[in-house]
Amino acid sequence: MKKILEEFIPVILGALILTCIAFYNGFPLVYSDTGTYIHSGVEKIIPFDRPITYGLFLFFFSMKTSLWFVVIIQNIITSYLIFLLFRKLELNKRYFFIGILFLTFCSSIGWYSNQLMPDFFAPIVLLAILLLLYYKFNTWNTFFISLILIFGLITHFSHMLMGSFMIVFYLFLRYIPKVNVTQYITLKRLLIVGGLVFSSWIILPVINYSVENKFILSKGSHVFLTAHLNDKGVLYPLLKIIL
Repeated sequence: MKKILEEFIPVILGALILTCIAFYNGFPLVYSDTGTYIHSGVEKIIPFDRPITYGLFLFFFSMKTSLWFVVIIQNIITSYLIFLLFRKLELNKRYFFIGILFLTFCSSIGWYSNQLMPDFFAPIVLLAILLLLYYKFNTWNTFFISLILIFGLITHFSHMLMGSFMIVFYLFLRYIPKVNVTQYITLKRLLIVGGLVFSSWIILPVINYSVENKFILSKGSHVFLTAHLNDKGVLYPLLKIIL
């Protein structure tokens, strides 16, 4: 119990420091797409171009009362992973609090962890993957990091692609002679973390099936891709060649 409190108290204090950004704003930060996520979670409707999972996250952790609870949870997740990283780097709690203060007031971390958008999970996914690849944790911490990783992946399609690319990239590095990642990451651990990452491609369709009885990754993947190509300036030249 004492050991749990030794971890729990710094994480909560770190989360409160991160929440200063939302306190300064007077409300959790929002974006133009925030309303879509809130609506999808409340109405249990899968959006046409994005997963429903972050909407469900908003609905569940707001407890139908306040969105303040959501940013507090997001900041607890952020503080928790940073705390584990500092502990594995053998830096004591003093350095952890200095690090949290520096990140809160000298970086953009608080502007994302206090924003009601799934983009918050992008750096969380990266950090969770690196923690699981490079360090060993006890059963509970491994479980929570894995849970955070899987959920973070399925909150946005780009997170799933990003996580999958990381695993493939590390597998590729194993076959480059001068880049010896095997001394830090065993093949077994890489395959286990890879299994967690690639499971997101199955878990999301299962969630969609439980919501709308449709085993699909996205309702409008082709439309989403077309819009992305248009934003990048690729669509118009491509259509000129085809037509």
